[in-house]
Amino acid sequence: MIGDCYSWGHGVERDLEKAEQFYLKAANSGSWTGALRRAHFLARTARFDDCIAVLEDGVSKNVTPFYFWLAWYLHDRGADQAEYRRIDRLLARADKAGHPQALPFRVRFRASGKLGLRKIPSALKLFGELRKRRRQTERRETEGLQT
Repeated sequence: MIGDCYSWGHGVERDLEKAEQFYLKAANSGSWTGALRRAHFLARTARFDDCIAVLEDGVSKNVTPFYFWLAWYLHDRGADQAEYRRIDRLLARADKAGHPQALPFRVRFRASGKLGLRKIPSALKLFGELRKRRRQTERRETEGLQT
């Protein structure tokens, strides 16, 4: 994306204002990738409230990656107990929809005790599910190599 080029200075002089314009243009044209890249850009430039607003919009439209990234940035920004419960629900929703990083992040999140000490054992159950999925993936990859 052109916004990335300006954001990082790849092939052009770094220009954060132009980067934001291109990210906004992509998002406004209906590109979910553009909207997600805009959210990442806003977070990198320490505009967390704007980042969260972009991600909330994607969640309201039921776009799976936005559930994961909203949880990620809410956690990154720091949260209170009610917000931690919301983060857990967002991760559960992203996992159910098949986001590949949702379950590993949810395991670490629950194991950290942010939801209270009583929820830590549930991280072990989720870890078991994660191991099961990884074994299934490895088995499928091995079978694919043998044929």
